[in-house]
Amino acid sequence: MLAKRMNFSIVYKRCKVIAINHADKSYFIEYLRDVETKSVEYCWCRANQALKMGSVIDGYLCPTESFDCLPTLIVGECNSIIPSIRSIALMSR
Repeated sequence: MLAKRMNFSIVYKRCKVIAINHADKSYFIEYLRDVETKSVEYCWCRANQALKMGSVIDGYLCPTESFDCLPTLIVGECNSIIPSIRSIALMSR
């Protein structure tokens, strides 16, 4: 099987910190779910760096495999492209 290299863009969202739980270091954030409909969504998450109440940051939510764990908000440079390889069957027997 041949592999085709593809680049995937990570979708960064503008997030606002609404609340902080200092006990478990989680954050309640507001973010724009859909740009076209301007629908807003809220969720509890963790972050890869300390955030301040009311701060507006760009980041992306990294989901977890377990329903018991909160997603992680990765704060960093916007519009990053992470190269990855996805196997696609270009020839089959």
